[in-house]
Amino acid sequence: MDRTTVMGHLDRTDVVRRRAGRKMTDVSVARAATRYGEGASLAVVAQEFGVHGRTLAREFRRAGVSIRLPRGW
Repeated sequence: MDRTTVMGHLDRTDVVRRRAGRKMTDVSVARAATRYGEGASLAVVAQEFGVHGRTLAREFRRAGVSIRLPRGW
């Protein structure tokens, strides 16, 4: 069953869905950006802050932080 099918059923039966909250605050994103700016990799910084690398990359994009390409690209 596709996710959109499930969401459609929930919406039609007026089931209240919870909103996904942010995993990081603006302050933690700023601290992570500082650490990243010091040369730590995205993966290392993500691990230090307890989030997935994609989550950190998304937060960086949202904050306007440029993401370096991995070595070998």
